[in-house]
Amino acid sequence: MLAYLLFLPLLGNLKQVSMPQQMAMGKVSSTLMRIFCIQTHLCVCSVGQTREHIVLARGLGVSQMLVVVNKLDCTEPTWSQSRFQHIKNSVEPFILRNGLKANRVRFIPVSGLTGENVNGRKPNKGLGWYNGPSLVDAIDTFSPAQRQVDGPLRFIVTDVFAEGRGVVVSGRVLTGRISMGDKVRVCPIGDEASIHKIEHGVADSTSSPYSFNSNDGNKHEAVAGDNLDLVLSDIDVARVHPGSVLCQEMYLVPLKKRFTAKIVVMENLNVPIIKGAQVTLHMQCVDVPAVISKLLSTVGAKDTTLRPRRLVAGSNASVEISLRERLCLEKFSDCRGLGRFVLRRGGETIAVGVIEEFIR
Repeated sequence: MLAYLLFLPLLGNLKQVSMPQQMAMGKVSSTLMRIFCIQTHLCVCSVGQTREHIVLARGLGVSQMLVVVNKLDCTEPTWSQSRFQHIKNSVEPFILRNGLKANRVRFIPVSGLTGENVNGRKPNKGLGWYNGPSLVDAIDTFSPAQRQVDGPLRFIVTDVFAEGRGVVVSGRVLTGRISMGDKVRVCPIGDEASIHKIEHGVADSTSSPYSFNSNDGNKHEAVAGDNLDLVLSDIDVARVHPGSVLCQEMYLVPLKKRFTAKIVVMENLNVPIIKGAQVTLHMQCVDVPAVISKLLSTVGAKDTTLRPRRLVAGSNASVEISLRERLCLEKFSDCRGLGRFVLRRGGETIAVGVIEEFIR
C-alpha cells in the first residue's frame, strides 16, 4: 500500500498530505500506518476526532502508529517537556486500550512551521531532553506489512473509465497476483474480461518534489499491495463499477448478504445500537444499506453477556448483519481488505468491525 500521511489536529479537520518521493519508494510503501498530529494548545482529554480516528485506524488494520506533537516551539517555556509528557500520558493509554502494542507506538515532538525535528535533527537546546528520531527517520523504521501474494486474486475496483477500445479500471490488488493476458471474472456481475495492459503508478519526478515513480521492475505483473490501473478488453464499460472485484474463474469471491461480525462501537455514540437498527455499511468504496438483525453478545473486561438488549459507546460485541443486496465479501481471516467494514448512521461513524462467518 502506498504510504501517506494523515495530519490530524485533535479537534480539527482531516487533511491528506502527499509523501516525499524517498518515503513513497522506501520500506514504508507497504506498511499499514497512521500518523496523528496533535496541536499542543488543544485539550487532549476530551473525546473527539483524535479518539475516533484512532479507533477507525485500528479497526481498519493499522498496526503501527506515530503521534506527532506539533507546535511545541510555542509553549511556555519553548519545547516544554512537561507539556509533551502530559499529551503523551493523555493519549497513549487510549491507543493501547485499542489493541496496539506499546513498542509499535511512538510520540515525536516537532514544529511544523520551522521544520524542527521533521527531517533530521538540528542543534536545539530546548529539545535537548528528546533523544529519539526525527519524523522522517521514524517513518523509515516502520516494518513492511505482510502481503498475501500466494492467495487467490482479489482486485478491488475504485474507478472506471473508457479509453479507446478498452476499459480502464483503477484499484488495488488485495491478495494474489495478476499478469497481462490473464482472464478474470468481474464480480458480482460475473462477466469475463482479459487483462490487456497493466499500468503502474507513474509521475514525472521533475514536476513536483512530492511525486513518485513506481515504473520499475516487471511492468507485466502486479502483486498484492500494488495500486495500479488495468486496461480490460472483451467487456463493456457499463458492466464494471466501483466496488467490483476482479478474481479468477477457479476462485470466485463469495457473494453474501448475511454474516456475523465482531464490532467495536465508537466512544462518541449518542444513541445506543439496538436490534433492527438500520445503518450504512461502508467497505472499500461501497456504501450499502444494512440492518443489525441480531445482537449476539458483548465482551467486557470480566465477563461475556449473551443477547444484550443494546450496545452502548465503547462496547465490543458480536452481531449479525443483513444486507439488502449481495456483496463481494470475505471472512477477515481469508482476505482482510474484503473482511473489514465501517458502520455509519446519520452521517456519523458508529462502529468498525470484521466479518467472522457467513450465514446462508
